[in-house]
Amino acid sequence: MELKRRVKKVSKRKNVANELLHTEKEYVSNLRILLESFLRPIVENQANVKLLEPQLANEFSLSLSGVEIIFKFHQELLGQIEEKLKTWNPSSQLGALFLPMAFYLKSYATYVNHYQNVVQLLAKRKTDKNLQNLLESLKPQAAGKGIKDYLIMPVQRIPRYQMLLHELVKATWESHGDYQNLVQAQEKVQEVAVDLENQSADACSIARVVELSTTLHFRIDNFKL
Repeated sequence: MELKRRVKKVSKRKNVANELLHTEKEYVSNLRILLESFLRPIVENQANVKLLEPQLANEFSLSLSGVEIIFKFHQELLGQIEEKLKTWNPSSQLGALFLPMAFYLKSYATYVNHYQNVVQLLAKRKTDKNLQNLLESLKPQAAGKGIKDYLIMPVQRIPRYQMLLHELVKATWESHGDYQNLVQAQEKVQEVAVDLENQSADACSIARVVELSTTLHFRIDNFKL
């Protein structure tokens, strides 16, 4: 019986690791779109800046700075995850990759503030034809999605990490070399999530509902342990 449970855990660990890689690739790709198709064209083009009221222009500029920091970190994290998955085996470890995360994830706290401000300012100016035409003109470069679809993605990512790390801990036996690091990583991400919720309950609660209602590519129910 113990052997059967261990085999299931090995299978689930690989499945969750693959899901982590898949979602990280998707996330980095979407961050690139947010930067290259929206924030940089808006902030770095003076003609576009002139269409914005000063407060909104400033919030876009601050959002750009925050996303650039987040994007750089996740590019590096993605590369590390890819290397781990290339030679994946039952002894492979992922937890250590997430231990430095708490430091970088604090950038999310600043981002959430600006995210809320941008969304509120955009809502106030939804009848501004010049602004709406500008945002619409950028959509074709972003697979037809609007800027708000991309702005919320960093807010949604923290609950996804919580979920994936939780599943990795469940699928890892205590004697495994990855177990303690995974537990610590889960705790660090949880701390960041709590900080974000305390700072901005509305933004994070909305993002969590959206994120947790999304079906993961792997089916956890298939791996009852």
